Amino acid sequence: MIMNVLTEVLEGLKITVIGVTVVFVILSILAAIMAGFKPLFYKRAKPAKPMAVVKEEKKPVAEKPGAPMAEKIILPPGLTPEEISVLTAAVLGFLEYKKKKLEGIELFKEFPGLENIIYIAGVSFRAKLKVSVGGVEKPVEVEEVPGGFIVRYRGKEYRVGLKLEK
Repeated sequence: MIMNVLTEVLEGLKITVIGVTVVFVILSILAAIMAGFKPLFYKRAKPAKPMAVVKEEKKPVAEKPGAPMAEKIILPPGLTPEEISVLTAAVLGFLEYKKKKLEGIELFKEFPGLENIIYIAGVSFRAKLKVSVGGVEKPVEVEEVPGGFIVRYRGKEYRVGLKLEK
């Protein structure tokens, strides 16, 4: 009697081990198939071309609650008019570059506000751009940091802020 019970328990254990092994093998095959779909369905993003910003559009400041916010660029004091033009064009060009980069990612299409908080996860953007000021292209490097941007132009580093106003 004890031998019959022991034989049945061993038979049950064999069936269980075979069943678990079959499930894991099938799941492994499915995982491999799904990993193979990624290169087929997701296209690699093409490298972005540097943008030239020629003019800045002014947004009207709205008084209504819930109205869109206007952006105001905060520059360090004591700059020449050329530096002001280059820094403003660089920041606006960078924002356009960042927007185009994020438009290609499905997650940012589903959650548009996510782009404003991705720096919390340690994601930052940096771009080398050529901005056109007075018909002359000027190379700049822009990096997004919490609270603003760092713009490198002619070997100098400028900290530029961006403020949203109603």
